[in-house]
Amino acid sequence: MADAEGLPEVKLLRADDREACAGTRFGGRPQFIQVDNTPDCCGRPMALLAQLDGLDYPEAELPDSALVYVFVCRQCFDVSAELQCM
Repeated sequence: MADAEGLPEVKLLRADDREACAGTRFGGRPQFIQVDNTPDCCGRPMALLAQLDGLDYPEAELPDSALVYVFVCRQCFDVSAELQCM
């Protein structure tokens, strides 16, 4: 995949004072646990909007080893998501 111009990474501070898992992030570069599967849109790689660790969101009932990657197109604002598990 071509290198996407990423969004700046934002540190996550939880309101309930629980420490966020290392896999959850907003912006920055994805840390894939399998293969790099960054989607393309409008002829360019999409930017990582969020990477969500299943351990941080038990109400989503994701496997403990799951990461959800949410991407956004910086041109048309289309959104795409990918789920990867170890």
